[in-house]
Order: sequence, then C-alpha cells, then structure tokens
Amino acid sequence: MGWSKTRRTGSSTDPDYEAGELLRINKNTNLYATVFNRALEKDISSDEMAHPAIGMMYSKVIFVGDSRTAGIQATLKKQMSSSVTNGVSFVANPGKGLSWFRDTGYAQLIEEIDKTEGSKPIAVIFNLGVNDLGNAGNYVSYMTSIASTLKSKNCKLFYMSVNPINSTMITKAGRGARTEAQVREFNSKIRSGLSLDYKYIDMYSVLMKKGYGTNASYNGTDADSDDGLHYTTKTFKRIYYYCITYLNTGSINASYY
Repeated sequence: MGWSKTRRTGSSTDPDYEAGELLRINKNTNLYATVFNRALEKDISSDEMAHPAIGMMYSKVIFVGDSRTAGIQATLKKQMSSSVTNGVSFVANPGKGLSWFRDTGYAQLIEEIDKTEGSKPIAVIFNLGVNDLGNAGNYVSYMTSIASTLKSKNCKLFYMSVNPINSTMITKAGRGARTEAQVREFNSKIRSGLSLDYKYIDMYSVLMKKGYGTNASYNGTDADSDDGLHYTTKTFKRIYYYCITYLNTGSINASYY
C-alpha cells in the first residue's frame, strides 16, 4: 500500500506515503512497508449489505465499468441474496475503457435507462479508466458531452475513482503496465474536470485508509493467484457497500468495513 514513518505491528493501512509517491528527504529517514492483512478483512454478509433506496430515492441504480465492475456484479450474484441487487443493473465489459463506452457501452446504458419504470431519479455510477489511464482528458470531454442527455432522462450522475492497484503484482502477472502515480493523476483530473455534472465518489481514499485485497479473479470466486489489478470478493463487496451507502446518505460510512 505504501510506506509509514513508524513501525506498525500486525495489519496496517493508511500509509504516510503511497507507492510511487516522490519524496524529498533532507535527513536519514527510516520508512516501513504498510501491509494490509487481508485475512482480517471484513466479509460482508447479505444481512449486513447496504440496499439502495429503490422506490424512495431512486428508480434504479446502474453501474458502468470494466472488469472491476464485472467483478462486483459476479461477486454479488454468487455470494449475496438476490434482494441485495434489487433495482440494480450493470453495464460492464472487461478490459475496456473509453473507446468501448463511446462506441458500444453508451447505447447499452441508454437502453437500460429507457426501460426503467418509476418517477424517481436513476443513479448512474461510472467506474472506467484503469485500462486507459492516460486518457483522462478525453474522458472529461466525452463524459461532459453526454451529461445533459443523461440528466434529461432523470439520471443523477456519479463517477467513482479508479481504485488502488499493486503495480508490482501487475507486472509479475504480465498485465499491461500501470503505476500508482498514474491512478492518482487520473483521479485528480476526473475529480476536477467533471465536478459540475458528476458527484465524485472517492473510493480510492477509503480503500487506502481501510485496506483492500487484490486477486486475479473477477468471476465471483477468489483465485489462488494475485494480479494486483482485481480485488478479493471481500473487497468487491465492500466497494459495493460503500457505493450504495454514498447513494443513500451522501457520504461513505467506513466505520465498520
């Protein structure tokens, strides 16, 4: 996760310095690796999972993204009761980014919106970018261009941060190179560039503060390997919990999970 200025025992999170962060040192300094013990990570049950306020605040919730979004969908389908995702839809394509969304995904999103029943707003949460981190400027331009159309269809728009990676494990797994610094730069540009039309869900900061686990699978069952890019099913469930809590309350309650 990064480095801390003091030695910590057991599981640790919330590093003083994140991986890939440039430091200016003017004296001898000891830094200690910040390591999250994923064995201690909360495994949220169906009874504990947050439910969207369908019929009260929203007519539907739609998640739009890549394999990380597909991982949330698969995990909930395999490990949660069906009531957890009542009124929730997913538009996701593994390995894709802005080009896919512009050429194909947007039409799928519109189709999902147009078949929604009810007069309450539709919450749309976007979580694209980890596969094309250098494309932040084009994301801002395109997402801004479609905002008025989506709002005219009674949508409330949210953009979730690209969430943490482990670049060392990504390289070992032979996946496309990405760095922690690129993720932070992308998030900064998205947060500022879309602030007029989209509410920013800063999941990145929550996961850095509370911890997360990575895993090579996104099919709803943890693999025996780690690719530094996808998450454990426990983390996928926590991300969903935090998102739904944010939709319902306007803030992320990370007190417990």
